Amino acid sequence: MDQNFHLIEKYFQGKLSQDELQLFNEKLQKDSTFEQEFRDMKLIRDAVKETSRTRALDILQNAEANLTNQETTKINVSMKRLVSIAASLLIVATVSYFAFSGGTGALTGEEIVANYYKSYPNIVETRERGGSIELTTLRARAYNAYDIKDYSTSADLFKDLLASEKIAENYLYSGIANFEAGNFDVAKNNLNTVLNNFSSFKEQAQWYLAMTLFKEGAKEEAISNIATLSVSEAGGKFVDDASKVLKDLNLELDSGDPGTVDEVAQRPAEGDSPNGLTLGQRKVQFGSIISNKTGKLHSFFNDYPIDGLKEGDVVEYLLVNGGSGKSMAVILGPLN
Repeated sequence: MDQNFHLIEKYFQGKLSQDELQLFNEKLQKDSTFEQEFRDMKLIRDAVKETSRTRALDILQNAEANLTNQETTKINVSMKRLVSIAASLLIVATVSYFAFSGGTGALTGEEIVANYYKSYPNIVETRERGGSIELTTLRARAYNAYDIKDYSTSADLFKDLLASEKIAENYLYSGIANFEAGNFDVAKNNLNTVLNNFSSFKEQAQWYLAMTLFKEGAKEEAISNIATLSVSEAGGKFVDDASKVLKDLNLELDSGDPGTVDEVAQRPAEGDSPNGLTLGQRKVQFGSIISNKTGKLHSFFNDYPIDGLKEGDVVEYLLVNGGSGKSMAVILGPLN
């Protein structure tokens, strides 16, 4: 059974030799046990690609429970062992990926926020110094609450404002107000909305999205945004600060050789959003690429999905190295 498992795993990795590929095809056609193992392994692989670690483990546990309740046959016993092995590998792979969080002695996410976070000044709804405050509109009240640091009230007002004014600055300030109020999911959704739907305030949105991710402990996702921001052509304070954060995390950016997309998934899936817009929800892309030079596999995560990216595409990317042999990729874009 272990031989079958390794043969199937090499098939999914695209590493079968010609002789192994011939053996694989023969076993798939003639060996019902092998065929069942392949089908279940594919289901497990798809579950890992499309769900979080918790959801994937639930699927595996349910599969094992179902096998226990079925008639004990040679195939069931074999598959029960397959599920057990796959679950173990899933745990190892998941922990390995999410353990990427910086080099030895790096600052924690909380320390990064403490050192770098400062709320963004209101530059869109201002009044003359000493002038009276007109609070007759919902917009004025939302931004005034933000100015006086009543972030909970501001977050509530921005929620109402966004029902009618779906514009970049409202999503940005709503995101920051919700961060300050501790509503991290709303903050992420609104800041991500700026990245994926508007041409203005992108650098600000990505910076505060990274701060939100650091604050809630999603350090690897935060690093992906910080790395992307650090190489932005926009320049300015946020780009400079992103480079400083990488240094504080003991991370380095290296130019990767062209790579091929091995796996890619997106939430929400392409085509699920009307007119391509994802207002008020987070749009992310994730998967893995293989270096065309070294053959190494690198995971990537992107809060700014690349439209039309698919398996087999050749891309340009950067490697974020933590000095411990672990690295993650930041895709810059496809190579024509």
